[in-house]
Amino acid sequence: MSRRETLLKAAMELFAERGYAATTTSEIVKKTRSCPRHSLLSLLPCEATTPVAEAAKQTRSHMINPKLAVLHSRGRPSSLVCPSKNMEKRMSHVSDENKSVVSIRGLKKVYPDGTVALESIDLQIIPGQFVAILGLSGAGKSTLLRCIGGLISPSHGSMRVGPFTYDGRNRTLCSIRRITSMIFQDFNLFKHQTLLENVLIGRLPFMKTHNWMLHRFPGRDKDLAYDALQKVGLADKVYNRVKELSGGQRQRVGIARALVQEPTLLLADEPVASLDPRTSTEILELLKNICQAEHKTVICNLHQVEYGRTFSNRIVGLAEGRIFIDRSVDRIKDSEIQTIYGLNQQKQWTSPEASFQQVVHM
Repeated sequence: MSRRETLLKAAMELFAERGYAATTTSEIVKKTRSCPRHSLLSLLPCEATTPVAEAAKQTRSHMINPKLAVLHSRGRPSSLVCPSKNMEKRMSHVSDENKSVVSIRGLKKVYPDGTVALESIDLQIIPGQFVAILGLSGAGKSTLLRCIGGLISPSHGSMRVGPFTYDGRNRTLCSIRRITSMIFQDFNLFKHQTLLENVLIGRLPFMKTHNWMLHRFPGRDKDLAYDALQKVGLADKVYNRVKELSGGQRQRVGIARALVQEPTLLLADEPVASLDPRTSTEILELLKNICQAEHKTVICNLHQVEYGRTFSNRIVGLAEGRIFIDRSVDRIKDSEIQTIYGLNQQKQWTSPEASFQQVVHM
Protein backbone atom coordinates (compact mmCIF):
# COMPACT_ATOMS: atom_id res chain seq x y z
CA MET A 1 0.00 0.00 0.00
CA SER A 2 1.40 3.41 -1.00
CA ARG A 3 1.78 6.30 1.42
CA ARG A 4 -1.10 8.17 -0.20
CA GLU A 5 -3.40 5.16 0.15
CA THR A 6 -2.34 4.80 3.79
CA LEU A 7 -3.19 8.46 4.35
CA LEU A 8 -6.60 8.13 2.72
CA LYS A 9 -7.37 5.00 4.71
CA ALA A 10 -6.39 6.71 7.98
CA ALA A 11 -8.55 9.72 7.12
CA MET A 12 -11.51 7.50 6.30
CA GLU A 13 -11.17 5.72 9.64
CA LEU A 14 -11.07 9.03 11.49
CA PHE A 15 -14.19 10.24 9.70
CA ALA A 16 -15.96 6.97 10.44
CA GLU A 17 -15.13 7.20 14.15
CA ARG A 18 -16.89 10.58 14.28
CA GLY A 19 -20.00 9.51 12.44
CA TYR A 20 -19.05 10.72 8.98
CA ALA A 21 -19.38 7.35 7.30
CA ALA A 22 -21.06 8.95 4.28
CA THR A 23 -17.81 10.59 3.29
CA THR A 24 -16.47 8.72 0.31
CA THR A 25 -12.96 8.21 -0.88
CA SER A 26 -13.62 10.33 -3.98
CA GLU A 27 -14.55 13.36 -1.86
CA ILE A 28 -11.35 13.01 0.14
CA VAL A 29 -9.33 12.70 -3.06
CA LYS A 30 -11.00 15.86 -4.37
CA LYS A 31 -9.98 17.73 -1.20
CA THR A 32 -6.40 16.54 -1.36
CA ARG A 33 -6.07 17.50 -5.02
CA SER A 34 -7.36 21.03 -4.39
CA CYS A 35 -4.67 21.62 -1.75
CA PRO A 36 -1.24 20.27 -2.78
CA ARG A 37 0.29 20.80 0.68
CA HIS A 38 -2.63 19.24 2.49
CA SER A 39 -2.61 18.04 6.08
CA LEU A 40 -4.50 15.42 8.00
CA LEU A 41 -5.99 18.15 10.21
CA SER A 42 -7.61 19.78 7.18
CA LEU A 43 -9.46 16.53 6.46
CA LEU A 44 -11.02 16.38 9.94
CA PRO A 45 -14.44 17.93 10.70
CA CYS A 46 -14.39 21.56 11.82
CA GLU A 47 -15.71 20.74 15.28
CA ALA A 48 -12.99 18.18 15.96
CA THR A 49 -10.97 19.35 18.95
CA THR A 50 -8.12 16.92 19.37
CA PRO A 51 -4.92 17.53 21.34
CA VAL A 52 -3.02 17.75 18.07
CA ALA A 53 -5.33 20.49 16.76
CA GLU A 54 -5.03 22.46 19.99
CA ALA A 55 -1.25 22.17 19.92
CA ALA A 56 -1.23 23.30 16.28
CA LYS A 57 -3.26 26.40 17.16
CA GLN A 58 -0.94 27.31 20.04
CA THR A 59 2.21 26.99 17.97
CA ARG A 60 0.62 28.58 14.86
CA SER A 61 1.48 25.45 12.88
CA HIS A 62 -1.36 24.32 10.66
CA MET A 63 0.71 22.23 8.26
CA ILE A 64 1.56 18.99 10.02
CA ASN A 65 2.86 16.58 7.39
CA PRO A 66 0.28 13.77 7.33
CA LYS A 67 2.58 11.30 5.59
CA LEU A 68 5.24 11.54 8.26
CA ALA A 69 2.58 11.48 10.96
CA VAL A 70 1.02 8.27 9.60
CA LEU A 71 4.41 6.59 9.13
CA HIS A 72 5.47 7.61 12.64
CA SER A 73 2.30 6.11 14.07
CA ARG A 74 2.84 2.92 11.99
CA GLY A 75 -0.54 3.36 10.33
CA ARG A 76 -2.50 3.64 13.59
CA PRO A 77 -4.66 6.80 13.46
CA SER A 78 -5.39 6.54 17.20
CA SER A 79 -1.88 7.78 17.97
CA LEU A 80 -2.65 10.94 15.97
CA VAL A 81 -5.74 11.64 18.04
CA CYS A 82 -4.01 10.91 21.37
CA PRO A 83 -0.40 12.10 21.10
CA SER A 84 2.20 11.08 23.65
CA LYS A 85 2.98 13.10 26.76
CA ASN A 86 6.40 13.98 25.41
CA MET A 87 4.80 15.58 22.38
CA GLU A 88 2.45 17.65 24.57
CA LYS A 89 5.36 18.84 26.71
CA ARG A 90 7.31 19.76 23.58
CA MET A 91 4.34 21.70 22.20
CA SER A 92 3.76 23.60 25.48
CA HIS A 93 7.46 24.49 25.69
CA VAL A 94 7.37 25.96 22.18
CA SER A 95 4.21 27.88 23.06
CA ASP A 96 5.85 29.47 26.14
CA GLU A 97 8.91 30.46 24.11
CA ASN A 98 6.74 32.13 21.47
CA LYS A 99 5.13 34.38 24.07
CA SER A 100 8.39 36.30 24.63
CA VAL A 101 9.71 38.95 22.26
CA VAL A 102 13.25 38.40 23.59
CA SER A 103 14.54 35.00 24.67
CA ILE A 104 18.16 34.71 25.83
CA ARG A 105 19.82 31.63 27.33
CA GLY A 106 23.43 31.36 28.49
CA LEU A 107 24.52 34.49 26.61
CA LYS A 108 28.21 35.38 26.85
CA LYS A 109 30.12 38.20 25.19
CA VAL A 110 33.92 38.27 25.07
CA TYR A 111 35.67 41.13 23.25
CA PRO A 112 38.79 40.50 21.12
CA ASP A 113 41.07 41.82 23.89
CA GLY A 114 39.78 39.13 26.26
CA THR A 115 37.38 41.31 28.26
CA VAL A 116 34.33 39.34 29.40
CA ALA A 117 31.44 41.82 29.19
CA LEU A 118 28.55 39.37 29.73
CA GLU A 119 28.48 35.98 31.42
CA SER A 120 25.63 33.42 31.59
CA ILE A 121 22.77 35.83 30.81
CA ASP A 122 19.28 34.30 30.91
CA LEU A 123 16.48 36.72 30.07
CA GLN A 124 12.88 36.46 28.85
CA ILE A 125 10.93 39.61 27.96
CA ILE A 126 7.27 39.53 26.99
CA PRO A 127 5.65 42.07 24.63
CA GLY A 128 4.43 45.37 26.08
CA GLN A 129 6.85 45.54 29.01
CA PHE A 130 8.91 48.57 30.02
CA VAL A 131 12.13 47.03 31.35
CA ALA A 132 14.75 49.14 33.12
CA ILE A 133 18.32 47.79 33.26
CA LEU A 134 20.29 49.17 36.22
CA GLY A 135 23.93 48.82 37.12
CA LEU A 136 27.28 50.54 37.47
CA SER A 137 29.25 51.79 34.49
CA GLY A 138 31.00 48.79 32.96
CA ALA A 139 28.45 46.30 34.31
CA GLY A 140 27.48 45.24 30.77
CA LYS A 141 24.26 47.21 30.25
CA SER A 142 25.19 48.72 26.88
CA THR A 143 26.72 45.45 25.69
CA LEU A 144 23.52 43.55 26.49
CA LEU A 145 21.43 46.17 24.71
CA ARG A 146 23.66 46.09 21.63
CA CYS A 147 23.49 42.28 21.50
CA ILE A 148 19.69 42.39 21.62
CA GLY A 149 19.62 45.07 18.92
CA GLY A 150 21.89 43.12 16.58
CA LEU A 151 24.64 45.77 16.65
CA ILE A 152 27.19 43.25 17.96
CA SER A 153 27.21 39.47 17.91
CA PRO A 154 27.27 37.35 21.09
CA SER A 155 30.18 34.97 21.63
CA HIS A 156 28.23 32.06 23.13
CA GLY A 157 24.68 31.12 24.03
CA SER A 158 21.36 31.36 22.23
CA MET A 159 19.40 34.53 21.49
CA ARG A 160 16.04 35.04 19.81
CA VAL A 161 14.62 38.49 19.07
CA GLY A 162 11.12 38.42 17.65
CA PRO A 163 10.98 35.59 15.09
CA PHE A 164 14.74 35.65 14.43
CA THR A 165 17.16 33.31 16.21
CA TYR A 166 20.82 34.30 15.99
CA ASP A 167 22.77 31.61 14.16
CA GLY A 168 26.14 33.30 13.71
CA ARG A 169 25.35 34.86 10.34
CA ASN A 170 25.44 38.59 9.59
CA ARG A 171 22.19 38.21 7.65
CA THR A 172 20.40 37.28 10.88
CA LEU A 173 21.82 40.34 12.64
CA CYS A 174 20.50 42.52 9.81
CA SER A 175 17.05 40.97 10.24
CA ILE A 176 17.15 41.70 13.96
CA ARG A 177 18.14 45.32 13.31
CA ARG A 178 15.06 45.75 11.14
CA ILE A 179 12.68 45.01 14.03
CA THR A 180 14.61 46.90 16.72
CA SER A 181 15.38 50.60 17.12
CA MET A 182 18.11 52.15 19.24
CA ILE A 183 17.84 55.49 21.08
CA PHE A 184 21.35 56.71 21.88
CA GLN A 185 22.67 58.73 24.78
CA ASP A 186 24.46 61.26 22.54
CA PHE A 187 21.52 61.51 20.08
CA ASN A 188 23.60 60.66 16.91
CA LEU A 189 21.92 63.34 14.79
CA PHE A 190 23.14 65.43 11.87
CA LYS A 191 23.17 68.97 13.28
CA HIS A 192 23.06 70.77 9.93
CA GLN A 193 20.06 68.84 8.60
CA THR A 194 16.41 69.42 9.34
CA LEU A 195 14.34 67.38 11.78
CA LEU A 196 12.48 65.75 8.89
CA GLU A 197 15.71 64.66 7.19
CA ASN A 198 17.09 63.21 10.44
CA VAL A 199 13.92 61.27 11.14
CA LEU A 200 13.76 59.90 7.60
CA ILE A 201 17.19 58.33 8.15
CA GLY A 202 15.33 55.69 10.13
CA ARG A 203 13.76 54.48 6.88
CA LEU A 204 17.07 53.85 5.08
CA PRO A 205 17.19 50.09 5.84
CA PHE A 206 13.90 49.69 3.97
CA MET A 207 14.92 51.63 0.84
CA LYS A 208 16.92 50.82 -2.26
CA THR A 209 20.44 52.23 -2.36
CA HIS A 210 19.97 54.60 -5.29
CA ASN A 211 16.81 56.07 -3.76
CA TRP A 212 18.32 57.03 -0.41
CA MET A 213 21.50 58.31 -2.07
CA LEU A 214 19.33 60.72 -4.06
CA HIS A 215 17.04 61.41 -1.05
CA ARG A 216 14.02 60.07 -2.91
CA PHE A 217 11.81 59.11 0.01
CA PRO A 218 8.37 57.62 -0.73
CA GLY A 219 5.28 59.48 0.39
CA ARG A 220 4.49 56.84 3.01
CA ASP A 221 7.90 57.34 4.64
CA LYS A 222 7.34 61.09 4.85
CA ASP A 223 3.91 60.51 6.41
CA LEU A 224 5.52 58.24 9.01
CA ALA A 225 8.11 60.93 9.77
CA TYR A 226 5.44 63.64 10.19
CA ASP A 227 3.40 61.39 12.48
CA ALA A 228 6.45 60.50 14.57
CA LEU A 229 7.40 64.15 15.04
CA GLN A 230 3.84 64.91 16.05
CA LYS A 231 3.91 62.14 18.67
CA VAL A 232 7.03 63.60 20.28
CA GLY A 233 5.64 67.14 20.21
CA LEU A 234 7.82 68.64 17.47
CA ALA A 235 5.31 68.99 14.65
CA ASP A 236 5.91 72.77 14.50
CA LYS A 237 9.68 72.36 14.00
CA VAL A 238 9.72 69.93 11.07
CA TYR A 239 11.97 72.10 8.90
CA ASN A 240 14.17 73.51 11.68
CA ARG A 241 17.78 72.41 11.84
CA VAL A 242 18.90 70.18 14.68
CA LYS A 243 21.58 72.65 15.80
CA GLU A 244 18.77 75.05 16.82
CA LEU A 245 17.27 72.58 19.31
CA SER A 246 17.87 71.98 22.99
CA GLY A 247 19.13 68.69 24.41
CA GLY A 248 15.68 67.45 25.31
CA GLN A 249 14.32 68.32 21.87
CA ARG A 250 17.21 66.50 20.20
CA GLN A 251 16.42 63.37 22.18
CA ARG A 252 12.81 63.65 21.03
CA VAL A 253 14.09 63.67 17.44
CA GLY A 254 16.05 60.51 18.25
CA ILE A 255 12.85 58.89 19.55
CA ALA A 256 10.96 59.94 16.41
CA ARG A 257 13.71 58.45 14.23
CA ALA A 258 13.35 55.18 16.14
CA LEU A 259 9.55 55.17 15.73
CA VAL A 260 9.59 55.52 11.92
CA GLN A 261 11.31 52.14 11.73
CA GLU A 262 8.06 50.64 13.06
CA PRO A 263 10.03 48.47 15.48
CA THR A 264 8.84 45.59 17.61
CA LEU A 265 11.41 46.52 20.25
CA LEU A 266 12.61 49.96 21.39
CA LEU A 267 16.08 50.02 22.96
CA ALA A 268 17.21 53.13 24.87
CA ASP A 269 20.84 53.35 25.98
CA GLU A 270 20.86 55.86 28.86
CA PRO A 271 18.59 58.33 27.03
CA VAL A 272 18.51 60.86 29.90
CA ALA A 273 22.12 60.73 31.08
CA SER A 274 22.94 64.20 29.71
CA LEU A 275 19.60 65.87 30.48
CA ASP A 276 18.34 67.84 33.46
CA PRO A 277 15.83 66.20 35.85
CA ARG A 278 12.77 67.95 34.40
CA THR A 279 13.63 67.09 30.80
CA SER A 280 14.57 63.54 31.83
CA THR A 281 11.14 63.05 33.36
CA GLU A 282 9.46 64.30 30.18
CA ILE A 283 11.51 61.95 27.97
CA LEU A 284 10.81 58.90 30.13
CA GLU A 285 7.12 59.77 30.34
CA LEU A 286 7.08 59.94 26.54
CA LEU A 287 8.68 56.49 26.27
CA LYS A 288 6.24 55.07 28.80
CA ASN A 289 3.24 56.52 26.93
CA ILE A 290 4.52 55.03 23.66
CA CYS A 291 4.96 51.68 25.38
CA GLN A 292 1.38 51.73 26.70
CA ALA A 293 -0.41 53.32 23.73
CA GLU A 294 1.26 51.33 20.94
CA HIS A 295 1.95 48.18 23.00
CA LYS A 296 5.65 48.31 22.19
CA THR A 297 8.34 46.68 24.28
CA VAL A 298 10.90 49.12 25.72
CA ILE A 299 14.25 48.16 27.24
CA CYS A 300 15.98 51.15 28.81
CA ASN A 301 19.42 51.43 30.42
CA LEU A 302 19.39 53.79 33.40
CA HIS A 303 21.67 54.98 36.17
CA GLN A 304 18.93 56.67 38.19
CA VAL A 305 17.22 54.11 40.41
CA GLU A 306 14.17 56.28 41.10
CA TYR A 307 13.51 56.69 37.38
CA GLY A 308 13.51 52.92 37.00
CA ARG A 309 11.07 52.52 39.88
CA THR A 310 8.76 55.27 38.60
CA PHE A 311 8.51 54.55 34.88
CA SER A 312 9.25 50.84 34.39
CA ASN A 313 7.27 47.79 35.46
CA ARG A 314 10.31 45.49 35.68
CA ILE A 315 13.91 46.01 36.80
CA VAL A 316 16.90 43.94 35.74
CA GLY A 317 20.04 44.54 37.79
CA LEU A 318 23.46 43.85 36.25
CA ALA A 319 26.77 43.60 38.07
CA GLU A 320 30.06 42.36 36.60
CA GLY A 321 28.31 41.09 33.49
CA ARG A 322 25.77 38.95 35.35
CA ILE A 323 22.10 39.39 36.22
CA PHE A 324 21.68 39.68 39.99
CA ILE A 325 18.10 41.01 40.06
CA ASP A 326 15.14 40.38 37.79
CA ARG A 327 11.92 41.40 39.50
CA SER A 328 8.84 43.53 39.08
CA VAL A 329 9.15 47.05 40.46
CA ASP A 330 6.87 46.49 43.46
CA ARG A 331 9.11 43.65 44.71
CA ILE A 332 12.45 45.48 44.55
CA LYS A 333 14.13 46.13 47.92
CA ASP A 334 16.76 48.74 48.83
CA SER A 335 19.14 46.00 49.97
CA GLU A 336 19.05 44.52 46.46
CA ILE A 337 19.85 47.91 44.97
CA GLN A 338 22.84 48.10 47.28
CA THR A 339 24.01 44.74 45.97
CA ILE A 340 23.82 45.95 42.35
CA TYR A 341 25.90 49.06 43.02
CA GLY A 342 28.37 47.30 45.32
CA LEU A 343 27.59 49.42 48.35
CA ASN A 344 28.42 48.33 51.87
CA GLN A 345 25.43 46.82 53.61
CA GLN A 346 26.17 48.92 56.71
CA LYS A 347 26.08 52.15 54.74
CA GLN A 348 22.64 53.65 54.34
CA TRP A 349 21.66 54.03 50.71
CA THR A 350 19.88 57.21 49.58
CA SER A 351 18.28 57.93 46.24
CA PRO A 352 19.71 60.63 43.92
CA GLU A 353 16.66 62.83 44.53
CA ALA A 354 17.05 62.55 48.31
CA SER A 355 20.73 63.46 48.04
CA PHE A 356 19.84 66.49 45.93
CA GLN A 357 17.32 67.68 48.52
CA GLN A 358 19.92 67.31 51.28
CA VAL A 359 22.31 69.52 49.35
CA VAL A 360 19.60 72.14 48.80
CA HIS A 361 18.73 72.33 52.49
CA MET A 362 22.37 72.72 53.57
